[in-house]
Amino acid sequence: MTEEKELIVRALVIRDRKILVCQTQGRDYFFLPGGHVDFNETMRTALRRELFEEIGAILKDAQFIGGIENLFEQDGVAKHEVSFIFNVDIDLKSIVSKESHVSFFWFPMDKFIEAVIAPPALKDVVLKWIAEREPFFIEERTK
Repeated sequence: MTEEKELIVRALVIRDRKILVCQTQGRDYFFLPGGHVDFNETMRTALRRELFEEIGAILKDAQFIGGIENLFEQDGVAKHEVSFIFNVDIDLKSIVSKESHVSFFWFPMDKFIEAVIAPPALKDVVLKWIAEREPFFIEERTK
């Protein structure tokens, strides 16, 4: 089985009690915007680049709020993913995907609570962070 290690940055964007999520075409789950950190790139630089590439957003502010380490298998590949989550402010009011394979949605809190979010622990720690504003780090192994 192939193995991959991934360093990821994710943006928690909250507006009017709605959370920005995205979904890759053909997948049955949602996740926070962001993506891979390239070699020799800082996390904030990667976050800035990813948000601009995905939706044309200019990053105005980014506060580190926590991390998730997830070991899982996807499409026959064993993955070890470490995601760093930032609470961000961007300059866009409306969101339009610049990538044909990814769609973006504003989920009201109740829809976010009911949605399938990846990695699985992310939903709970984000909701807890919104309520308590305490940093987090979670380790999980999913199938």
